[in-house]
Amino acid sequence: MSRCRTFGFVVILILLVNGTGWTAGAGEEAMTAGVDLGNFKPLRTIHVSTIEELMGAVADAQKGDLIEVADGDYDNTKVIRIEKKGTAQAPIVLRAANRGKARILGSENFQLVNCAYVAIEGFAFFHKDIAMVCRVTGSHHCRFTRNHIRAQGMAARGQEQRRSNWVGIGGEMSHHNRIDHNLFEEKNSHGVMIYTSGSSVGTGNMPTQYDRIDHNHFRNFYPGTKNGYETIRLGTSTYSHSSAKIIVDHNLFERCDGEAEIISVKSNDNTLRHNTFRDCRGMLTLRNCHTCLVEGNFFFNDGDQKRSNGVRFFGQGHVIINNYFQDLGESAVQIRTGDIERRTDPRWKYQERDGDLRNWGGYQRPEDALIAFNTIVNCSVAFRLGEEGNRAKTYLLPARNITIANNLVVSNGNKINEDLGLWENFTIEGNMFYSSQEGAELGWALPKGNYRMGDPGMKKRSGFMQLTPQSLAVDAAIGDYPEVKQDVEGQLREGQKDIGADELTRLNIRHVPLTSNTVGPYAK
Repeated sequence: MSRCRTFGFVVILILLVNGTGWTAGAGEEAMTAGVDLGNFKPLRTIHVSTIEELMGAVADAQKGDLIEVADGDYDNTKVIRIEKKGTAQAPIVLRAANRGKARILGSENFQLVNCAYVAIEGFAFFHKDIAMVCRVTGSHHCRFTRNHIRAQGMAARGQEQRRSNWVGIGGEMSHHNRIDHNLFEEKNSHGVMIYTSGSSVGTGNMPTQYDRIDHNHFRNFYPGTKNGYETIRLGTSTYSHSSAKIIVDHNLFERCDGEAEIISVKSNDNTLRHNTFRDCRGMLTLRNCHTCLVEGNFFFNDGDQKRSNGVRFFGQGHVIINNYFQDLGESAVQIRTGDIERRTDPRWKYQERDGDLRNWGGYQRPEDALIAFNTIVNCSVAFRLGEEGNRAKTYLLPARNITIANNLVVSNGNKINEDLGLWENFTIEGNMFYSSQEGAELGWALPKGNYRMGDPGMKKRSGFMQLTPQSLAVDAAIGDYPEVKQDVEGQLREGQKDIGADELTRLNIRHVPLTSNTVGPYAK
């Protein structure tokens, strides 16, 4: 395979109009997911104080019921199965009387099956030897909110630890469910904290749609020993042909070290925005999917996590804009290679190649993506492109037709980027690079007229490095890029855009790096 490269040749000072209309992500329909608890006025309230009373109240629940659970420990040795339908005006709500003081300790879980407008709120899930905390199946407009999950590790079976996925949404015709304002912590077992799936092969492997995962606090996910320790997984490879349209926003991830993928996306048309990652081993990975939006996220390595990363992607049509990366131990943006083209068949199929059966778990070629207006500060590697060695022989389809524009890179290393080849037909314009190390290498085979080198002149403000009025990046972006309407703080970009994630403006700030006070069960 040729290690050929072609460029969009651009002079940095010429204003060009970008004619490509980039569309990606979930839209806003998922913002209506879940039960509206702010306006909930119960038609009747049922008070329970034992596990038997709780099971009975669930079995007899009616539209508009509030089942209020007293403080105490509840040892549920049987599944608490809910198969009820409320309405938008009269939902069914299971709520701890005092947030965090009704503790679910037993070996079984909550299951919402074929439900509508049902909410579970305010519990502490401190299970022992539990495979699942809450499973939502074939349901819509259900909500899991303001809970605290700290389930114990699973008992071993032989040499293998049992898999423990804490909260999941799936089943046929599942949609508009919400997981929000929860604390997930201290996971040391195989499995994920949150997953979404969908229907079976018999119904075309369609994912749950229009769900929202927001304002949760994920922390202290201990390193696993193999694959399958993601903090969030959206779908599996069986759903990589179809649209999920899920929004993952305003979540805080701290020390989520389970595996290389903190978030693994395996369904299409999802939006991941305004999340904050701190001291996490791994990265946000668009693993087996297409047309996803990654916007306005913060990635920090405040400590010494040598395997902290930013974003890696495979597949077509992704938009990665307005993100901020700082002090990462590895790379901020990875553009690798693939071994299969895009899959579109709705059924799980195996393809024979070279005498081997390969499935959708392979790496779909990265192509037709936009990576623009991101800021990368003092990361070990800013952009890592291509493959080498045995991986280059196995994954030999180069990334192609990628636009990399108006990104701002500041480095404290001797080599800013890592270019391994195996990429082609990239359009690269308006990017600015700088290293505080004299004589540092760009590390990227770009023509000199294709980028600018220089100190952008930044200062720390609101917890991250931002532009100053004297910055060379102000009003220096090339191209219009109408899909980039705001910056990392949610400020509108007016007139000539600035290079990087931050726009120098006095408009109101809407988004800042998240803290424990702005997410989780007790956040406003």
